[in-house]
Amino acid sequence: MEKNVAGQKWIVFAFDRNTNVPQTGDAANITANLRIDGGAASAVTDTNPTELEGGFYAFDLTQEETNGNLIAIIPSSSTTDIQVIGIPAAVYTRPPGFNASVAQTGDSFARLGAPAGASVSADVAAVKGETAAILEDTAEIGAAGAGLTALPWNAAWDAEVQSECTDALNAYAPATGAALATVAGYIDTEVQAILDIVSHATYGNAAIRSRGDAAWVTATGFSTHSPADVWSHETRTLTSAGSGGATAQEVWEYANRSLTDKAGFSISGTKTTLDALNDITAASVWAVGTRALTDKEGFRLSAQGVDDIHDEVVENTLTWRQLSRLSFATLAGKTNGGGTATLNFRNHADSANRITATVDENGNRTSMTLNLG
Repeated sequence: MEKNVAGQKWIVFAFDRNTNVPQTGDAANITANLRIDGGAASAVTDTNPTELEGGFYAFDLTQEETNGNLIAIIPSSSTTDIQVIGIPAAVYTRPPGFNASVAQTGDSFARLGAPAGASVSADVAAVKGETAAILEDTAEIGAAGAGLTALPWNAAWDAEVQSECTDALNAYAPATGAALATVAGYIDTEVQAILDIVSHATYGNAAIRSRGDAAWVTATGFSTHSPADVWSHETRTLTSAGSGGATAQEVWEYANRSLTDKAGFSISGTKTTLDALNDITAASVWAVGTRALTDKEGFRLSAQGVDDIHDEVVENTLTWRQLSRLSFATLAGKTNGGGTATLNFRNHADSANRITATVDENGNRTSMTLNLG
């Protein structure tokens, strides 16, 4: 159907919905509405269609009734059990004269332009020939360039390659031969200095190793006596009284004599001589010790002493330290679980349950779990 063109028809078909038999002679009872581009229903100007045959009828449409891009027809019959449908039910319109403008004969010069060859067909044939040649070349190249192997070198490329290499080297600015020679000279000088040190007659590796192998085994300027030599020498000195040394017995006797022969010695204090020290009784010593111990102002327990008290077992296996923790949790710690079967007493940091008590409905503790750490 052409858009906005008069003199066009819309065919509808009527049939009995119970028997599917086409309905004839029902034109006076058939009407239809149109909906243009989804708009409101509008009754077809041609109130009743013209019957064709076999249940087909035709409505004549005005120009205005075709002025839309999408037009739907909704026909109906007032006859009982008769169903009417549009043939088709909806159409997309096309521009006026569209069919005539599409129909073409020969070459469409006005639309495609003049062909390069004798005709458009000749141009298409030429393109097809060129395409075949391209496909042939592509086949020789192969997938991913597999056919691009053993390509002959063209001497004309030499100058171009050399030019590109020269440009790359100039951009890179490599060291010149003279600069490399200077660097090589520096390296030679440093390596020679290292070799001179290593091979030095006094400080070189060989000299150090030689001195360690030979000179250091028997150290010059140090005693070469073994422990056995020293022990033998000391024993000889103590036992060889005839050569001027004292024997062990003589040393012991002299010491005893010095300790027992104390005439002329004196000490400060109440007891002025060693003999007078024999008069000190145990009671005197105890009395002095007692006086010192009972006069203890300014003294205090050491940290170890305090720990010993805290770690003293008081009841069963519990120490004072553990009992202090439990007491604090019970008297001053937070609690939770009140009103339930489990009551918790928290530690001072509120980071752990110090005591977990299971209680009955009367609040009596039936079991206790203690966290003593």
